[in-house]
Amino acid sequence: MDYMMTTEVLSTLVKSTSRATGTAFFRTVTEILVKTFGTGMAMIAKINPVSQMAEVIQIWPDREENRIESFTINSGPSLNVIKGYTTLYPSHISEMFPDDNMVRVLGIDSYVGAPIYDTSGDVSGLLMMMDRKSMQEIPNLRFILSMFAARAG
Repeated sequence: MDYMMTTEVLSTLVKSTSRATGTAFFRTVTEILVKTFGTGMAMIAKINPVSQMAEVIQIWPDREENRIESFTINSGPSLNVIKGYTTLYPSHISEMFPDDNMVRVLGIDSYVGAPIYDTSGDVSGLLMMMDRKSMQEIPNLRFILSMFAARAG
């Protein structure tokens, strides 16, 4: 993705989400991320630090095969994200995390996730894009995802 395309993507995302708040923002940002980057799904989840689980707030597209209410965060691809790192696993994620509930239930092969921070600077959620096929490293993808994760916070 070159400079002009990155600028266009950011402009579209900002314009489309600028008036949205709460649930409407979550729905809009997940839908636009999927459509813009061509991934199979996008998800926003809130972390429960006591149970080490994440509760799904929004998933796009909201189809039966994408339905998952919660997942563990201490052993799967989200582990680095909850530590504060925007993380990409471009393929073979099921081989890396064969026991992970989210990976298994959603049947995903690739994952990119960014931490959502609360007002005190702690990671309180996740903004993720996933696919059942491999995902290419797109220049500025992690940066763009991190920007919208900051807004989601």
